[in-house]
Amino acid sequence: LDGNTNVTGWVGTNSIPILVPAGSDLSTILSNAPNTGATYQLGAGTYTVTPSIANIQGGGSGQTKAINIFSKTNLTILGVPGRTIIDGQGTPETTNGLGEILLLTNCQNFVIRDVTIKGKAITNIVITGTNDLPLYALLSVFNCRDGLIERVNVLNSFDHGLWDAGANINIGPHSTNITVRGGLFQN
Repeated sequence: LDGNTNVTGWVGTNSIPILVPAGSDLSTILSNAPNTGATYQLGAGTYTVTPSIANIQGGGSGQTKAINIFSKTNLTILGVPGRTIIDGQGTPETTNGLGEILLLTNCQNFVIRDVTIKGKAITNIVITGTNDLPLYALLSVFNCRDGLIERVNVLNSFDHGLWDAGANINIGPHSTNITVRGGLFQN
């Protein structure tokens, strides 16, 4: 997608991509993706999402996330290199800007490529006890397998850039065969 409506240089394993113009409700669209085999081509521009607190156990009663993707197979999310931004900085009316932006749980054979995920830079926070320490990741991968996160820039993450396939490349027992390459983790 060249910023208008033309697919250029598309590479994926699924059928014809579903075009998602900038400004669309990305949270609803991706959270309601079919369970098997979907490719989403995001346009150049900004997709605003509201960060929210996620349960690191992969969901739970009453838990909400900005983009919450559960139990999908062969899911591909493609952006325009350097021009597709998922903005989770929040607004004063909705959030303080802290929380999850994109959470994948129980997914297999997924690709996320060529997007920038922006959080809110938070400074001068005083932590008074262990329960006060927030555990937020802009991109969480929980109990997933066979995934590729490529050329994904994670900017201004308060705590973790990626969870399970983390900024420290901490792939724990919950996710297997997750490849992270060519991305930038900043702040």
